[in-house]
Amino acid sequence: MLAEKRQQMVLAFLKKKNILNLQDICNLTGCSESSARRDLQRLESQGVLIRIHGGAKLKNSLQQEPDMVRKVSKNIEQKKMIAKYAAGLIQSEDVIYLDAGTSTLAMIPFLSPNMHLTVVTNGVLHASVLADQGIRTILIGGELKRRKQLLVLKRLNH
Repeated sequence: MLAEKRQQMVLAFLKKKNILNLQDICNLTGCSESSARRDLQRLESQGVLIRIHGGAKLKNSLQQEPDMVRKVSKNIEQKKMIAKYAAGLIQSEDVIYLDAGTSTLAMIPFLSPNMHLTVVTNGVLHASVLADQGIRTILIGGELKRRKQLLVLKRLNH
């Protein structure tokens, strides 16, 4: 089998499993361990996977990450428990930073305007919910990533 075909098979399987060991690759493609290692080296140099001890894992990219709508509906109860605990650590008049994630979004209902907080965030949705709740909010600037509803600082080239 051609190396390119083996590499395509490895990538397709990695997209399903996220991680493969060397033996899995050999069994899947029928190649030797040395061929599998060379394939992994090549795929790693292309930036599509990360070699780990005994195999490889898929390299996560921001483009492959689910959008905010999909992420907010996963692990709801666990996020709520974590959010309630984390919000309980915040004291009146604190200044906090909430990153644009769904677990931090789950914290907002547990914050009170009576706490006189200042919340800094890069989350567009977070800023909107915080403002609606009457909590002082500072939204950092940057380029809007529409799918994930967050701002990312970018260096402008002139």
